[in-house]
Amino acid sequence: DIVKKFVQYPQYFHQFSSCNRNFALQGSKNLIGKLWCGECPKCAFVFLLLAAFIPKSDVTSIFHHNLLSNDRLLTTYKELLGIEGVKPFECVGTPEEVLDAFASVIEHGEYENDGIIRTLSFVINDKLKDKKVFIDNVLTLSKKHLIPPEFTDVIKQI
Repeated sequence: DIVKKFVQYPQYFHQFSSCNRNFALQGSKNLIGKLWCGECPKCAFVFLLLAAFIPKSDVTSIFHHNLLSNDRLLTTYKELLGIEGVKPFECVGTPEEVLDAFASVIEHGEYENDGIIRTLSFVINDKLKDKKVFIDNVLTLSKKHLIPPEFTDVIKQI
């Protein structure tokens, strides 16, 4: 939902970053003129989320690359989906949120010829056999939560 709101403000697309490698205190790549390393799990995750909501040309412009065509990120995307290895130890979404983003990207069709999508589409479609059950179980607000009412009302409006 945060990304859905953020994409309404394209003036910030080239102003924000959430890359942990490019701006690390030690061992930083600090790529001059770039806000994203394009190689870490955080970049892969944010690229995928944005790709679910905005045109491919905008996302690739933000990252200077199409991360869904970078086969070196295949293992990272599998880890983000929870189908291989361990979920990256970074601030990234749950495997279910990643699955939902992949489903949106596949549904829009802009990335259908890119390596990551071609490789993972069967797995993603298999996991989403019953999308309604998936949405009801994973992507709707649970009745059991500790979110204060004033925030719950805002969440329900999104």
